[in-house]
Amino acid sequence: MTSPTGYDLRIGDLSLMDNQDNVFRLAALGADASLGNPVPVSEVITSLLRDGDLTTTTRFGNRTASFLVEITAPDAGGLASGEAALMAELDQVNTLTWQVPYGADTLFDVIRSWPEFMMDDLVEVRQIKRTYRVTFECAPFGRSEGLVTVAWTGPGTEISTTSTTGYTVVGGGAIAVSGGHIQKTTTASNLTLSRSVAMDEYLWIKTEGEVPVSARHITSVTVNGTAIPDAQIRQEAGSSKHFYTIPTGAWQGTTATVQFTITPWAAGSNRAILEEFWTVSYPNQFTAGSNTSPKGIGVISTIGSARAPCTISFTAPAGGAFVYTAPDPNVLLREQGAAENVFAYFTVASADGDEYGVGPVLMWFPQGTHAAQIGFTDARPAELYPDGLWPTATPTALAQWINPADTRAAVSFFNTTGVKTLVSPSPSLPTGYDTAAMVHEVHAVYPGRMGFAVLDQNNDPIAATLTYYPHWWTHAGQ
Repeated sequence: MTSPTGYDLRIGDLSLMDNQDNVFRLAALGADASLGNPVPVSEVITSLLRDGDLTTTTRFGNRTASFLVEITAPDAGGLASGEAALMAELDQVNTLTWQVPYGADTLFDVIRSWPEFMMDDLVEVRQIKRTYRVTFECAPFGRSEGLVTVAWTGPGTEISTTSTTGYTVVGGGAIAVSGGHIQKTTTASNLTLSRSVAMDEYLWIKTEGEVPVSARHITSVTVNGTAIPDAQIRQEAGSSKHFYTIPTGAWQGTTATVQFTITPWAAGSNRAILEEFWTVSYPNQFTAGSNTSPKGIGVISTIGSARAPCTISFTAPAGGAFVYTAPDPNVLLREQGAAENVFAYFTVASADGDEYGVGPVLMWFPQGTHAAQIGFTDARPAELYPDGLWPTATPTALAQWINPADTRAAVSFFNTTGVKTLVSPSPSLPTGYDTAAMVHEVHAVYPGRMGFAVLDQNNDPIAATLTYYPHWWTHAGQ
């Protein structure tokens, strides 16, 4: 391995390529050099397949990097100094940095490392040179040098209804703002609106409407002229409000023109009213009519090509907080028909305890306060539900929230108030850290898009900060 401008290999701060300080020189050789690869750990899944096996990769084991490192010097004292500098960086938690020209540095977290002396007395005497094979056992994936910080405030982005700017009336009529809502200036007639929106996976629209649902007050929804079938739009009602969740994943990441018609509720104000208009990343469960924003989990975009440890910081309010991380829940929702995971924090007041059930699960809890995963709803296979899977309303007996089940998902719960911090395990912090979590699972950042939430007991979002080093299979992307 030569060392042209831009290439470097460092253990800690010590360069192993072209390290020249007038006392000794280190040079990693190209012969037999390897950065190693993540080692998949797999298992066979029990199934009813007549032929073949289903396998899954449960995790990845450590990679092993190995290099021949030459130490040269003017004299034996210089050789000893070079050897001492190299040994001082080994046999400890450290970082191995691979630098390439015109690319980002890739750092490998070293768990342990050791040297093997390649003795050749003639070379040492004649060329004043020693060679070591240095082996590094590293965490599976490389990472970027810089931290990424994500400030999370909730599962959606609001499209303001406090101004008519950006909204176009299609057909007849005029609009105005009243009480923070957009409404038609005349009563007893429909209102068709159009506006451009930066799209996510879904639209979340709130209008005035009756309980129970007996009429649809949002109709004729189109995105860039493409009609969204009514069968794909979820309609819910609560406290004289209607909520509509409209799938827009085909336009996710683009700016598109949305058009929809609002029908007034004759028994209410008899006006066509747009109360809330949001883009959201996940179709969360039913919300109360008093809500002015979506509740529940969100989906955030992440950097990297491999799973990464992270730090999550927030302040828990009275009643505590839930933390949720998982791979993209929409993939499970639409493509695999996954069950939903029900996690609850509740109090059993009866003297002899009580039973609670969700889907096929029935559990008994004694009197007192409980935080528990209480089961899973029935799975909806994609073959039986081709239009997708929608979360169901929360049973009224429990203060809880529902999210798509995934073996890689993690849920933590804090039942005390105050500043909280969750830190994933790492070579330098093997057990990780959680600030007094009553229930704790190890959290991670998943590449591309991932499910994320920090919620109170009512499913309302709690502002949180997520920080992580992007992880990569081998070379850092930035």
